[in-house]
Amino acid sequence: MQQLETLDLSSNHLSGPIPLCMASITSLSYLNLSHNNLHIWPYPINKPIWNLY
Repeated sequence: MQQLETLDLSSNHLSGPIPLCMASITSLSYLNLSHNNLHIWPYPINKPIWNLY
């Protein structure tokens, strides 16, 4: 998963905290988690994730 650049998980009825392992995907430049019931990201990230929705 280290080559992953975009990830759209919107409208999947997800709930709970966003896993810390998401921050380790350094190639990720677009992440859409909208329309779910996820907790605010409680962890610092090492690089800005632009286009975070």
